Amino acid sequence: MKLFNLFKKKETHSPASFLAGVFAIALLVTFLPEIYVPQVNWKYMAFGMQRVDISEGLTVEKPQLVRLVEGEDPIFLEEENPVFKRGEKVIFALLNTGPFEKESSGMNWFEMNINITGPDGKQILFVEESLNGAGRMDLKSGYIAEPNGVFILGEDRESGQYNFKLTIYDKVGTGRAVRNKTFVVE
Repeated sequence: MKLFNLFKKKETHSPASFLAGVFAIALLVTFLPEIYVPQVNWKYMAFGMQRVDISEGLTVEKPQLVRLVEGEDPIFLEEENPVFKRGEKVIFALLNTGPFEKESSGMNWFEMNINITGPDGKQILFVEESLNGAGRMDLKSGYIAEPNGVFILGEDRESGQYNFKLTIYDKVGTGRAVRNKTFVVE
């Protein structure tokens, strides 16, 4: 019953305490956009570091694994965990990625890192700045249609599920995107 009595009791506040409260709320609202609020990435919590997808300033319309068959157009694989054979190229394309900022010369410049982990979760390949400067070009719209990374499966690769992590970032601006796809080697 005491709890209900607290709400029935009328309290009066001094004008100074009222102004202090208004000032505190005004400060909070003014600086709230500047406060970083960490968010839980449940995908990371559930699947570990291999499965984190991040976008900071760049968008990726669709990340997709691609298979090349000699004499045919590239095959964009829709299924989850597609199967590749030893000796095949695994291509990871980030369709319609951007917008990239322009340098004062009018050129865009992006770069990519490739990270492959094996069935045991250990890193088997890491290539930093895989484009080696080839990502410096004039993108009329600020977007690139199919930037991609390639991983060639050696004949000695063990069977199991692999993770292909591709990081693309703007060398002029601050935008970046990280995408992951898993595939199976038979």
